Amino acid sequence: EGKMSDTQAKKDVAAMVADFDKAKLKHSETEVKNTLPDEATLKKEKTEGQLMKEIEVEHKLKHVDVQDKVVLPDQTTIESEKKEVALRSEIEDGAKLKHVETVEKTQLPTKQDIEEERRLSASG
Repeated sequence: EGKMSDTQAKKDVAAMVADFDKAKLKHSETEVKNTLPDEATLKKEKTEGQLMKEIEVEHKLKHVDVQDKVVLPDQTTIESEKKEVALRSEIEDGAKLKHVETVEKTQLPTKQDIEEERRLSASG
C-alpha cells in the first residue's frame, strides 16, 4: 500500500491519454443551450443599468427654502383652552372644592332576606 506521488500520478494520466485509441470515440453534435437575450431584455437591462448609475452618482439638486405653515387657533379654541387650564388649576389647588359626604344607597341583604329567598327558591 504505497502512496503514489503527485508527479507520478500526473505522468500516469498523461501516458494513458497519449495511448488512448481515438477511433473508439463516437461523433456527436454540439448543442448550444445558452440562448442570447432578445431586444426587449437588452433594453430593460440597459435601462436598469442607467437607473443604477444615476442612483450611485451624486445628484445635482436645487436648493429649496423650507416654509413652515403654522395654523393659528381661532378665538373659540383659545377660549376653551383657557377654561380648561383654569379648571385644572382649581382642581389641583383644591381651594374651591367643597367637602361632601358619601352616602351608600346600595344595601346588602340581611340574614332574614337571604333565608326568605332560599325558602322561596326551594319551594318554587
